[in-house]
Amino acid sequence: MGGVQGVGGVNGQVPQQMAPQQGIMSQGMGQGMGQGMGQGMGQGMGQGMGGVGVGVGHGNVQGAGMMGGGAMSTMSMGDYSLEDVLGPFPCVRLRGLPFEATIDDVLRFFQGLVPLDVVMVTRADGRGAGEAIVVLPNLMEMQMALSRDKQHMGRRYIEIFQSKRMDYYSAVVGQLQSQNMGGMQRQGGGGMGHGSMGGGGAGGLGPDGMAMPVVHTGVIRMRGLPFSATKQDVLNFFQGMPVTEDTIQFVVRGDGRVTGEAFVSFSSPAESEAAMSRNGNHMGTRYVELFASTPEEIVRHMNRT
Repeated sequence: MGGVQGVGGVNGQVPQQMAPQQGIMSQGMGQGMGQGMGQGMGQGMGQGMGGVGVGVGHGNVQGAGMMGGGAMSTMSMGDYSLEDVLGPFPCVRLRGLPFEATIDDVLRFFQGLVPLDVVMVTRADGRGAGEAIVVLPNLMEMQMALSRDKQHMGRRYIEIFQSKRMDYYSAVVGQLQSQNMGGMQRQGGGGMGHGSMGGGGAGGLGPDGMAMPVVHTGVIRMRGLPFSATKQDVLNFFQGMPVTEDTIQFVVRGDGRVTGEAFVSFSSPAESEAAMSRNGNHMGTRYVELFASTPEEIVRHMNRT
């Protein structure tokens, strides 16, 4: 057994070639277990066992280093996108829109689908860029949206591409900057923070970009309703307030599906202002937003369908 001979020799005699290594081992053990074992295993026993010690010692150190480096590399987020971590984002980019296109035009273009959010992309000066980002509820609807590539909006054919989270976030940031300049609109269906940035037909931003005072006209727009919401649910939401089924109007798309929005008419501006105290309350598990609105906004939404 070569390994046994390397340590103890034949008949318990230590070969001459082991003497230097044995001295190093003794010196190492004398100085301390840590240093001695390091020198002994690395030099004395490594050479005495025909290189096995070197293989174990250096191999383990190198292996640990490689494993450590591998783990650090795996945990590094610099090499991964949000899509890699969170999965695909159901979002598309429209390009080639008429510069006068509105959010309503985009919703009509996607009639039959249920966009959760629509953001009109703007240039640095606040003007439209002829593009929009549309967020869909799932990947299937995103594929259906992509199938409308090259269809027309007016006389313009529209290009549609799959987009990413960062495109959506960037568009929202650009829109907020435009809002500060006094002029951008963001709207969508029921779900993720949609609607005009001013919050409805009343209030909003003035020419100087400052918030205008909210004017109550007796109409409230509800946003973020569950798609299964009924008029009775709305009555329960405004329990104790003068609301009847006849004063509730749900907003629906052209295909008859609801958008998660509704208008509630009160008999006076004072009543609608008092009803705003329910803003942020929940309907089921959904957080419901309330905005001061106008009869004209009701007409616009109903004509849209």
